[in-house]
Amino acid sequence: MLGEENNDTRLTRKELVIGLDHGQQRIAYAFKDLSDHPVVNDSYEGAPVVITYDPDGGAAAAFNRVVDGQDLTFETVGRLTMRDAETGTTWASLTGVATAGALDGSKLEQLPSFVSFWFSWTDFHPSTDLWAP
Repeated sequence: MLGEENNDTRLTRKELVIGLDHGQQRIAYAFKDLSDHPVVNDSYEGAPVVITYDPDGGAAAAFNRVVDGQDLTFETVGRLTMRDAETGTTWASLTGVATAGALDGSKLEQLPSFVSFWFSWTDFHPSTDLWAP
């Protein structure tokens, strides 16, 4: 039965996480931490990524944050909206679509990610990293 093989107590068993595992590294971002940090600039497998979260809807997404060869750094500017510091472009945080500014119409590459309970994630990925604010 899932959740019985690996008892990782870094989070409660039913904490929701968004996880990345399409490379050699495994990393999870806990929804409880993302609720205070709805836009997280990070790196995964040596590439810059941004993790976004909507605490009201309980949805999360992961994107590559390089556009046209430029590494962008994002900040929250409103519910479901973020802005990059490099060009001032605003973006829809769950779709990765630029809505206004120099990069209007651009789209961030969405990365494969999984939303699951912590106990399930750690059963499949026992050596996972866990992002901390």
